Amino acid sequence: MSHTQTSNYEDVQIVALLASLNEPDHTPSRSQLSQRPRTPDDSPDYEDTEILALISSFNDAALDEPASHPRVFPVPPSPPLRTPSRRLPPVTLQLQSHTFPANRPHTSPSCTPILYRYDTPTGQEYTTDWASAGSATQGVAGTQVQIVSGSRKKDRSRKAAYVVFCGRKFEVFLKWDDVQAHVSGVSNIIYHSYKSLSEAQAAFDYAVARAWVRNCYAPLVAAIPRLPTPASSLDTLNPLSGSQACNHKWYVVYRGITPGVYRSYLEVQLNALSIRGSLHESLPSRTEALEKYARACAQGEVAEVPPPYLDDVFS
Repeated sequence: MSHTQTSNYEDVQIVALLASLNEPDHTPSRSQLSQRPRTPDDSPDYEDTEILALISSFNDAALDEPASHPRVFPVPPSPPLRTPSRRLPPVTLQLQSHTFPANRPHTSPSCTPILYRYDTPTGQEYTTDWASAGSATQGVAGTQVQIVSGSRKKDRSRKAAYVVFCGRKFEVFLKWDDVQAHVSGVSNIIYHSYKSLSEAQAAFDYAVARAWVRNCYAPLVAAIPRLPTPASSLDTLNPLSGSQACNHKWYVVYRGITPGVYRSYLEVQLNALSIRGSLHESLPSRTEALEKYARACAQGEVAEVPPPYLDDVFS
């Protein structure tokens, strides 16, 4: 008999013995065994010894099997790997269309101007939307849309003059080194550059007449009389209103040296910076700024705050 046949035969014997062990146990209890005489066949280790001998012979036969007949044991398949996924929130795209009148100007500055002035039967109106201004003037004789304010490219050319409104000394200077000497290391400084000496002098005189200049290191004394300023800085010739930036905002000073509506942030600084109790706000349109300022006046929220001054500035 070959090794393979011997192995199969012994496998059958082991399976039969295991099946007999799994059958219901008919072994008598200890009390039953004590009631009958013991015989040599009652050895409790007989079947265990036979099973161990068969298992040992089975292992020896498995080692003697040739390599051409390997034993193959089935391996359960492993579950598939699941890659965790992240669910992205839905994105909704909204497309907006704009309709412009046919006579929109083709030339535009570096930043698109957003403040337009147009004539109506009741007077002049302002808007930040070109389409609204164009439709309001179509069909009306003698009306046109004008660009009131537009941003300009940053001028990097050499400046002719500088004005220090708040520093160690407020004055008109011709050299930048002189300006640095009066603003370096000083808090709440205010200064501006101009293309010509005449523009700088006009801005300085305008600010002085309204008590908008101050020495940051000066003791607090009574302010000099100031010239009245209208509610809007565009209602009069104002050399400071041309210093507005590209943000196209309007500013309301509720509490400051001279409360009102202003076009440039420089005017807001002169009215409110380093002034105790000052209050101001920026708004996107002139109409909204005037409405909020009028509402604040009606509610008693507008107040003048005296500025600090030197007693010998205008001596």
